[in-house]
Amino acid sequence: MLARKVDSKSAPMSISELSKVSGFSKSTIHHYLKLGLLPPPNKTRANLHVYNATHLKWLRRIQQMKETGNLSLTELKELLDKGLLTSDDASAPQTASSPDVQQMETDVLDLQQAKRLHIIDKSIALFSKFGYEAVKVSDITDALQMGKGTFYLYFKNKRELLLACFDRLYSLILPLEMWDVVRNEKDIFLKLRHRWSGGNEKYSSFSGVLSLIRTSCFWDDEEVKENARRAYDVIIAPIRKDLEVAIASGKIRAMDAELASYAVLGVMEGLSFRLTLDSRYSNKEGADFIYPFLMSALTADKPCEAVEKVVEGARMTVTDMNGTAIELSGTLFSNSPYLTGKLGDAEIKVDPLLLSTIAVSSADSKRIALLSAKNGQEISLEIDGDTIIEGDTPFGSLQIPFAKVSEISFHANET
Repeated sequence: MLARKVDSKSAPMSISELSKVSGFSKSTIHHYLKLGLLPPPNKTRANLHVYNATHLKWLRRIQQMKETGNLSLTELKELLDKGLLTSDDASAPQTASSPDVQQMETDVLDLQQAKRLHIIDKSIALFSKFGYEAVKVSDITDALQMGKGTFYLYFKNKRELLLACFDRLYSLILPLEMWDVVRNEKDIFLKLRHRWSGGNEKYSSFSGVLSLIRTSCFWDDEEVKENARRAYDVIIAPIRKDLEVAIASGKIRAMDAELASYAVLGVMEGLSFRLTLDSRYSNKEGADFIYPFLMSALTADKPCEAVEKVVEGARMTVTDMNGTAIELSGTLFSNSPYLTGKLGDAEIKVDPLLLSTIAVSSADSKRIALLSAKNGQEISLEIDGDTIIEGDTPFGSLQIPFAKVSEISFHANET
C-alpha cells in the first residue's frame, strides 16, 4: 500500500477544486480513493475533506502510467503495492533515456509479461479441461478474477490467445528446472526418461491443449493451422535431434529419426494418460517402465539380445518377511532386468547374474541390502522399498515389493 502522508505545506483544495485542476471527475477521484490509488484526504471537520498537491501529483502519475504503460487500474494497484510506482516522476520533466523512465518501463514490461503468462497458463488449464470451443473469455476472466477490459489489453480475441497458448506449451511440457538435467544427460534413454518425468508431472494441465494443437493442424484457418504445426514441431524437434545424435553414434540402430520421434512422443503421452486413469501405477513405475521399453525398441540388435539374456537367465529364490520362499524365473525389478540401488549419492544398476545372495535389513525406515557377488565381494546398497520384484513361478506370475523381502538367493543359469 502507498504511504498515506499528505503534504501539509501545499495549498489545500476541496474535491471540486482538485477535479477542476486535474481534469478528473469527482466520481473518478472517489473511485481511485476507494481502490487505494490515492492517499486519503485530510479531514478538518465533519464531512469536510481537503486535498493538496500530493493528490494532484498522484492523479497525473496515474494518467501517465495508464497512457504510456497501457495498464489497467488493477495493474497500477499491483505496481503500487509492490513499491514499483511512485508519484515523484510526475512533476519533473523526463526523457526516454532517463534512468527513472527506463526503470519504470522495465517494471511495467515485467508486470505485463507476468500478467500475460498468467492469462495463458490459466487458459491452457481451462482449454485442457473443458475444450477450446466450450471456454469463453468470460470463463477465463472469472477464473482469474479479472475484468474483461484487462484481458483485451493483452489479447484481441480468443483466437489470438489460442496462438499464444501454442507458443507457451513447450515450456510447460518440459519445466524449466528439467532443462539442465536433460541437456547434461549423455545416456539417450535416461534423457528420454527425464523428458517423460518432467512432462508427466504437469500432463493433466496441458494434455487437452496438446490434443487441440493436433486437431488445429487440420483447421481451415491457415494461420491457426501453420502455428499449430510449428508448435508441434517445437515439441518434437528436441526428441528428433536426440535420436539423430544417438543414431549417428551407433547408440541406437539406424532408423528414420522423424518417424521415431513421433513414435516416442506417442509412447510418452500414452503412458502419462494411463497413469491419470487410476492410482494402480505410480509415477516411479512409469519412469522405470519407459527406460527398458525404449531401450528394447530402439537399440541395435546385439544390445537388445543381451538384455533378453539377462531377463531369461535371472533365476532366484525369494524369501519374504514371514519366511515363505518361492523360486522365480525371468525376474525383473520394476520392469528392469537390473536392480537399482544407492551407494551414498551414487546410483548403481546391478546385474543379478553376477550375484549369489542378497540379505535385506531395515535401517531408519530404509531397506539396506547386503549384496554378495559370485566372486566373493560384498557391497551394501540402499534399495527403494517400492521396487517390485516380479517373475514366473510354477503356479503363475508373482509380484512382491522389495520392502516385504528378507532374502534372495540366485541360481546358476540353465543351459
